[in-house]
Amino acid sequence: MQSFNTLRTRSIAVPSSPREASSGNHAKPGTRPGFTLVETMVCVAMVASLGTIATVGARKAINSAKTTNEIQAGRQLISAYLSNATDNQGVLMAGIDPEAAATDSLGNVWPGYVAKRYPARLAESLNYQFRGSVCVNESEKWADDFYSATVYPAFGINATFVGGSYGESEPDPERDAENFGNFCIRRLTQEDSPGRQMVFISARSHSGNGTPKAGNFYVRSPYLKGRRWDQKFDVIRPSLKWGNVDPRHSGKAVAAFLDGSVRLLGQPQLQDMRIWAKGAREVNDPAWSITR
Repeated sequence: MQSFNTLRTRSIAVPSSPREASSGNHAKPGTRPGFTLVETMVCVAMVASLGTIATVGARKAINSAKTTNEIQAGRQLISAYLSNATDNQGVLMAGIDPEAAATDSLGNVWPGYVAKRYPARLAESLNYQFRGSVCVNESEKWADDFYSATVYPAFGINATFVGGSYGESEPDPERDAENFGNFCIRRLTQEDSPGRQMVFISARSHSGNGTPKAGNFYVRSPYLKGRRWDQKFDVIRPSLKWGNVDPRHSGKAVAAFLDGSVRLLGQPQLQDMRIWAKGAREVNDPAWSITR
């Protein structure tokens, strides 16, 4: 009787001719076929795409960190400004004052051209630490150079309508009050909506050769005795075409308000006079100008 455990045979392909046996149609043992040209090109394209995605992601992360840093700096700055006002019976410090005096941490008096700018006179309230408040991100390189820090701080002050601007071709709140009324808030008690009154905002300037530069100590409103800004922001245009304001955070600027809040403002908001001046809010006019 034939056993149920039969041997299974394995079929073996036998070449029909010696030529077929010697042809290269069979891979050698232990070898793998290589990539085709198309497969290589696809791999290169995938690597390039991943590299682009990683670069864009890293750039977004860096920009986001810069925005966060500037918002935190704005909070420190407006906190110091309000502290200074409290220490001075509610009087808001003038943003620009050539007659003002200021001293460094050792009590040395700074010369007038330095002291007239707000960072010098706010230094004591900031414990003489400009890094992370007056100077942040690109302007942080000025943090240990008090002269440069007073010229190119990250934030410009809205001195025309808050505290006062005594110089820089802006109206003087005392000299020009007879012609234009009390257009400038000079005491905390004069503002009943401090959350709507902008004090500091992201700023820029131009160096002597026309190169855009991060930071400036004062900003100018879009309207004064009429419109004075370009309709649209252009980083190549001179900084005064947008009042030294710099919407550097994806088209937005960091703004600090009189109630201590800090937020990002887009370009339409930056051109609205109601964030700049109490007079504009009183008549609810985004294109408000001072008039005689």
